[in-house]
Amino acid sequence: MPSIDINFRYYDGAIIVTVQSPLDHENVENAFLRLNALASTFPSVCALLAKDYGNDRCGLRLVFEVLGSEPPYSLDEHAFFEATMQIPGMDSEVAEYLRHVVNLRRYFGGTSGVCHQCWYDEETPVGEPAAHALLRRRVEYIDLYIDFLRTNDLNVEVNQGEIIEEIVSRHGWNPYTLKLAGARASDCGGQHGFEQIKEFFQKYDLGSVLRDPANFMHYFHPIVAYYCSDDSLARDPNMMRSFIQDAFPDSELHREALARLTTLGLLRTELPE
Repeated sequence: MPSIDINFRYYDGAIIVTVQSPLDHENVENAFLRLNALASTFPSVCALLAKDYGNDRCGLRLVFEVLGSEPPYSLDEHAFFEATMQIPGMDSEVAEYLRHVVNLRRYFGGTSGVCHQCWYDEETPVGEPAAHALLRRRVEYIDLYIDFLRTNDLNVEVNQGEIIEEIVSRHGWNPYTLKLAGARASDCGGQHGFEQIKEFFQKYDLGSVLRDPANFMHYFHPIVAYYCSDDSLARDPNMMRSFIQDAFPDSELHREALARLTTLGLLRTELPE
């Protein structure tokens, strides 16, 4: 078996992780086993480098140098994960890597969980290339993707809305994408969340889909969880009504959501006529 080398160095404000391996199933799988072992140390390594270099921002980028070709060539992180996801059975390794990155981002995010320090480049959070490639093909990892989104500063969005729409467009409405939409309508709302929810109702017929009771609950559960975790919503009925109106821009579904909150004992004010 050709040798697989993994090393990392600090360059221009970022940790550059270089994986040198032939691009085939056996070697990429073995490379990921070693890469994920290394990735478990990312929080402590990034923290030490940020401290040593007096920098409150820490870049982290993967470079995959493909051996066994003439001439050898390199893949950036986007192309690397796209190529990896085309190899059968590698989704679990990509997901494991993303979990390590989510832990890194949570480490820097502190009590809020939102990481402002870790970047792939000036507009891309660390982990986004892996998350994008993974969810393009395997929607069952939606919980991991939502965990990743929660570490993003969604008050300053760049690519997140486009990636979310691509996931919905590629996979259609199902329990996973409905849960993603519910998260987008609540704790992953950020800068453009409610705008995107309106687009889902208009462009992707989400309102019709939610008239099925099971589909409604897949969308509703993340919203209820967010409602229960946000004291300001629980204390202010008017704010709550505005929030539910934005999450359900359909009068019939809006009333259904309010009725269900009342049934759950979370809303004790009279419903509007």
